Amino acid sequence: MWTCAFVSARPLNALLDAFGRTPVPPYVHREGTREEEMADRARYQTIYAKHLGSVAAPTAGLHFTPEIFAALDAKGVRRVAVTLHVGPGTFRPVKAENIEATDADVNAGLEKMAAGSNGKTSAADLLKQLQEHDQVDLYKEQLRAEKAIDLILSEAK
Repeated sequence: MWTCAFVSARPLNALLDAFGRTPVPPYVHREGTREEEMADRARYQTIYAKHLGSVAAPTAGLHFTPEIFAALDAKGVRRVAVTLHVGPGTFRPVKAENIEATDADVNAGLEKMAAGSNGKTSAADLLKQLQEHDQVDLYKEQLRAEKAIDLILSEAK
């Protein structure tokens, strides 16, 4: 294994800005022109990004525009700011044979949430609420995503 050290009087972010390329999805084919790069820097950034550190834009938010936010504000929709740094694991293939969420996973997750409620609710009550609002499958998807993230993080160690 080799260790490399880069020495420069310029800050890393200045070097990345000068020489780096915007990480666009692999299905977007580029010739590498400066015009394409500048357009990608504007296009592949969310309007609410504030902090450096992500290796890619959270593409689920690319459709938001100032106009959409203004319309949501006019309707009284509240927003909460969070920082999401997309890491390189986003681009790694998942190697597990099965990351599907089972009923046992759902029950375990609900038990964990109920335990955190200090006796204010039970796992059965939480399950009933999910069923009443037809959200069980959505909760399973969330658990599946959490399993995939845990797997990627464990492989990165």
